[in-house]
Amino acid sequence: MRASYLVLILTLSILAAGCGIAAPTTLSPDPCRPLAGDTLPARLDALTARYQELVAQLPASLQGTAPARLAATATKLVPCLAVDPISGGGANVYQALLVKGGIPPNRFGALIYQDGSTWRAAALDTGKGTGLVPALATRRGERLEFVASTAEPSGDARGRFQVYQLGADFQLLWESPEYDHFTGHAFSGDLLLARYRDPAAAQESQLFATNMGEDGQTLWARQGDAFTAKASRRFPSPRRAVSVFLGALARGDRATAARWALTDAVVDTAAKAGAALKPRQPPVAESQAIESAEAAYWEALPDSARGAAPAAAKLLWPTDDGRYQLELVRFNGDWRVSKLVKA
Repeated sequence: MRASYLVLILTLSILAAGCGIAAPTTLSPDPCRPLAGDTLPARLDALTARYQELVAQLPASLQGTAPARLAATATKLVPCLAVDPISGGGANVYQALLVKGGIPPNRFGALIYQDGSTWRAAALDTGKGTGLVPALATRRGERLEFVASTAEPSGDARGRFQVYQLGADFQLLWESPEYDHFTGHAFSGDLLLARYRDPAAAQESQLFATNMGEDGQTLWARQGDAFTAKASRRFPSPRRAVSVFLGALARGDRATAARWALTDAVVDTAAKAGAALKPRQPPVAESQAIESAEAAYWEALPDSARGAAPAAAKLLWPTDDGRYQLELVRFNGDWRVSKLVKA
C-alpha cells in the first residue's frame, strides 16, 4: 500500500511538471508587508527596493510554469500582485504591480517575461516614482523586444522612448531624445509617435494655464536596431492661434499678430479693442475635440494609424469679459483669427 502511494505521488509530480504547473513557494521577505517610511519620497524609495527584492526572488519560483498559468501562479505566490499581459507579448510578457497593503499608487512595477523556457524579471520602477511605462512587446525573429516610455510622477514630466531586448539581460537597444511634457504612443514595434511641448512654445505668449504648447509631434520609424525621425510637426491648434495672436497684440507686436490673422483688418480691429481681449479660460470645450482630431490626423502616418480628417473648419472663442468673440477658421493648414465680433 505504501509503495502504491509513493508511486501515485511520483506520477502526479511528473504530470504536474509536464503540464507546466510550478509548485508555489513562500517568498521571504514578504513582498506584501507594509512599507516603511513616513514621507512619500521615503515610501517610494522603499517601494523601489521592494521591486528589486521581487525581481530577485520571483523568477526562481516561476520556473516550469506554463505561460497560460503565469498570472495565476504569480498572484498565488504574491497575493498583493496584479499581473497583466503587455500588448504584443502574447502570453510571454507581463507587467506586475504591487497594489495592496498600503502600497502608494504607482505606474511602473516589474516586468516578467519568458526567455526561451526561462522566466525572468526586471524592475520598471527606478526610484522616486520614476520608471518605465510599458507600451508593447514584439518579436523580431527569435528576439523579444520591449518598447516603453520613461516618465516621472509630475504632470510636466520629461521623457523619451526606450527599446529593450528581453533576454538573459534587460538590454537597452535604442532611446529617443528626451522631450518636455512627453507622451508616447507605439503603433507597432516599428513605428512610434512622440508628442511633446515644442521648444518654440517657450517663445510664445502663454495665455492658458495648462497644456499650452504640447503640440509638437515626431514620428519615429525603425531602421535596423534603431529608429530614425521620419517626420516632425506642430499640429494645427486653435488654442495656439488665440494665444499667440492676443499675446502679440498685448505687447504691441503687430507683425506676429498678423501672421495669425486672416487679414490686416482683423489686426486693426483687435488692436482697437485693447485690454478687453483676454481669452476665456479654460479653453472652450469644442476646441478640445478639435485639437484631439488635429493631433490624430497627420499625412505622415500610415492609413492604419491615421485618424479621420478634422471636420471642424470654424470656431468661436469668447473673450473673458464676454464682450467679444474671436472667430477662427482653418486656413492653409492651420488655424487663423478671421474676425472679431461683438457678442
